[in-house]
Amino acid sequence: MTPGAWTSQLTLKPVTCISSDYHDHENITDKLTHYLGCVELWDRERFYNTLTDEAQHQIRLELRRIAFIRRVIENSQVDGEAAQRLVASLKDWRADSRDAVAEVGRWSAMEKPYRKKAHHDPNSDRPFKDGKPEEYIPDKDFNAYYMQFDSSAGVTNTTRRPNGDFLFKAKFPNQKISVNTLLHDPDFNPLKRQTKKSGDESKCIRYFHLPSNNMKWVQEAIARYYDEPNPQYDTAYRKAESRTCANMLLRRDFWLGQEQGRGSHIIHTRHMRPLCEPVSSDPEKTESKPRNIVMFMPYLHWELDQQRGHFSALIDRRSTLHQENILKEELRRYDERRDQRQGLYKVRPPPSVRVTTERVTSRRDTNETNNSIQRPPNDPPEAVTRRVEREPGHRFRHILPQWPYRDAKGHLITKNKLGQLLWDASKLFAAINNYRDRKLIDNYLLADPPLHPRRTLDQSYYWTLRNTKARDRDQVVYRGTSARAGEHHQHLVEEDEPKKDQAAQPVTWRGWTSMQETAWDAVLGTVLEQPQLPTVEPVAPCSHPKISAHVECLTCREVVRKIPRLLMVDQLWMWILDDDTIITCFPKRWGVDRQDHSGVHKAIRQRMGRARHNHIRSAYDLGLVIIDECSSLFFDRTKTDERQPQVMEIFSEAIGNMAQKQTISSNHLWHWANELAKASNKKSSLVDLSELHIALLNITPEGKLQRETKDIIEELDIMIHIARKQKELLKRFKKHAEGLLDPTGTYKAGETWDIMLAQGRAPVGHNEGYEKWKWFRANADEVIQEADDHLDELEGLRKSADDVCRNLDSLLSLKQQQASVVQAWQSIRHGEEAVKQGRSIMIFTVVTIIFLPLAFMSGVLQLYNDVVENHGLPFQNFILYMFTISIGVIIVIVIIAFSTFVRALAWSLAHISFNWLLVKTGLYGFWLQIADKMQSDNMVMWAEREVNEMKERVKRERRRHLAQKYELETKRFLEESMAEGRNTHSTRT
Repeated sequence: MTPGAWTSQLTLKPVTCISSDYHDHENITDKLTHYLGCVELWDRERFYNTLTDEAQHQIRLELRRIAFIRRVIENSQVDGEAAQRLVASLKDWRADSRDAVAEVGRWSAMEKPYRKKAHHDPNSDRPFKDGKPEEYIPDKDFNAYYMQFDSSAGVTNTTRRPNGDFLFKAKFPNQKISVNTLLHDPDFNPLKRQTKKSGDESKCIRYFHLPSNNMKWVQEAIARYYDEPNPQYDTAYRKAESRTCANMLLRRDFWLGQEQGRGSHIIHTRHMRPLCEPVSSDPEKTESKPRNIVMFMPYLHWELDQQRGHFSALIDRRSTLHQENILKEELRRYDERRDQRQGLYKVRPPPSVRVTTERVTSRRDTNETNNSIQRPPNDPPEAVTRRVEREPGHRFRHILPQWPYRDAKGHLITKNKLGQLLWDASKLFAAINNYRDRKLIDNYLLADPPLHPRRTLDQSYYWTLRNTKARDRDQVVYRGTSARAGEHHQHLVEEDEPKKDQAAQPVTWRGWTSMQETAWDAVLGTVLEQPQLPTVEPVAPCSHPKISAHVECLTCREVVRKIPRLLMVDQLWMWILDDDTIITCFPKRWGVDRQDHSGVHKAIRQRMGRARHNHIRSAYDLGLVIIDECSSLFFDRTKTDERQPQVMEIFSEAIGNMAQKQTISSNHLWHWANELAKASNKKSSLVDLSELHIALLNITPEGKLQRETKDIIEELDIMIHIARKQKELLKRFKKHAEGLLDPTGTYKAGETWDIMLAQGRAPVGHNEGYEKWKWFRANADEVIQEADDHLDELEGLRKSADDVCRNLDSLLSLKQQQASVVQAWQSIRHGEEAVKQGRSIMIFTVVTIIFLPLAFMSGVLQLYNDVVENHGLPFQNFILYMFTISIGVIIVIVIIAFSTFVRALAWSLAHISFNWLLVKTGLYGFWLQIADKMQSDNMVMWAEREVNEMKERVKRERRRHLAQKYELETKRFLEESMAEGRNTHSTRT
């Protein structure tokens, strides 16, 4: 099969943004993204000319914004190196690939003669501002979103400025305005409270959204709504200057008092406690039926791990720098106070205080010295290289830095010039993309009141932990969206093809060759001879004939392209004011502007754009939509954003994998049980069960499975906790909104009200109010039912994971019991062997008892014959003496060895005789006299008493010496002070 034929059988995905492959321009929804990310530079002008004026205006604004931020970065001391490194990398690559660049240019001129060399610049008519750019203000770069509903239908606000420009950009439901204009423009106040005009029966519904949990923005927005100054709050020692509507709405019970972690230097402790309550804004008196509702609700979202790590490090640096600045300010104030007191009468501290201070200082210096000794060297790789090259014979050549490595400033250095260029370009792109959020953190993270940054799943639940980086990277979603080594195929190049059928390189069940695995286990010292069964699906080599070395595997490509993601817990802050205005605050993903198709507010805008007429009849209907979109982000399977992790599927897959591995572990156990049964039926005494015993005692695989399963259960518990909070807040929101739509409780008696409407006896104007109340109640019940479904789904996953965990517990228990059976069986076999060995020892002992006396007597008689040469015993007498004496000795020894009565009688006689001798000689009485004095307790007490007396004598002597010394120094100090006083008095006189 040819490569082309093999490729033609594939079903390719439709090409869409962002892709370098050609795709239809007419069906593109985001023209700006397509212009910047898909269209080649030479073709941009043609595509730009086909767009509407509004789309062209968006492209011009975005290009100006990118150019401005790049100029700011180039002139920044912190980020300026990113642009400089990109320019240097581009220069190096062009110099290194001069021939290749020229060849590509010739090919392009021949294949694409219509290609333009000049780049398209829509802003070429605007003069370029050279020099240092203006100061970057994040409030001008952030956009607040706006929606307006008149007569239950969404409309576009067409308010214009004096110069003719629209106040709000774009059209419903995507209208937006800069945060700076919304909160700080002195000429326009779009947030201003609505007032009924003459002839108007109702006011329009307005919805403002601020894209960050920034408490300072909230206070400015509420103050602008009531057209009042920024509210000042009561504290323990300060009263507010005046009672205003903004002060009442944001009073401590419903604002600062709900902030958790206020004043803590651990940034991720900041969050608002879940709350949904009606709030009065009347500065004169507290309303019995407040017309405002405040809600703080947590909800689940997601983030790229790279972005989380970048901004987490940035927040940590800012927090650490802030703490250092506080210490420096305190030291500065201390020095200032000390300088102000230079002219005061000086009194030196007593000598004892001076000695103590020196002692503490020396201890601190010692600690600093020890810490400096323990620090690792900070040598850059270049210094390491130079130091290694100076070594004789380059003995340490193997520790030279390998490509790629990081230089002294932490920048990644690659061997390939094109790779270096692409890396530096990606770093500059990330710097431009993240600059807005970074400046937001710089300006508001440590403000008063502060910004609430996004939190991970573990940071939201374990908010007292100082660092959760390890826990964050152990999330189920992180593991499910990360590329793992075992998921890759092993590509076979042409040189390896003759070895495919050889047994030297078999593929194991984890994607490693057995030789590699054995070598690695040998290094770790964990090689176990035990039955090997497959634990996961095998990862086979790529089997594409003749092309595996030239065409990348689709499976491996998908695995490599995985981007680690993890769960975040964001906050919804919502205020419904005067039944007609909604202000919300919740964040976007870090570094994302318009490409976030999984953004909550984008989902709200899309839903409002598709909403049918008369769907939003009150501000509370819109509030329900906002709450529903926040709480159902991961439960809506209809969303097709490829980057958004399918959380429910990831958890289901993880639980399924755990269940599969648990089943395989059970099969392992039954395999070992069958092997044990076969071995136990063998009558041979040479059966060795050590391999089975080691396998049964090794609980590491099951322990890892149980740990992963418990991690899944723990994360599901956190998600269930959040879902329950959302359901509780939904019910409270429904209760308070129904109370505001039906202040008198008239509509609750539904049947009675329906009869009154049918008979025409309902009060004038109440028909519309009843319809609003009825419509809201139906929608609220539907949203609460969806929340119940979400909770049931999470609890179902939790139950499945709990079942797997219980099965693992049962498996571990069964494995332990099986190991006990093996040990018991081995004990029985060992007992049988011990009995056999005991019999052998008994036979050996008896033979020894018999032949040892015979050998002894034969030796004695032989010596006698050798001494008496002429009068030796005859052979008959020799035999008679030897056997007679030996038989007597054997009989006595056998009786003593095998007769309990004889041994007891002999021991009793010996024991009585020995003690009778001790008593008669007086040795026992002498022992009793010295025993009392030689007891261990008495000896220890005597030793301690002697030691304490010696120490007390030394202490008394030292106190006496110090008292004399202190008296002499005090006397000298008073004499010197009096002398100084007399000198000062004489000088003044």
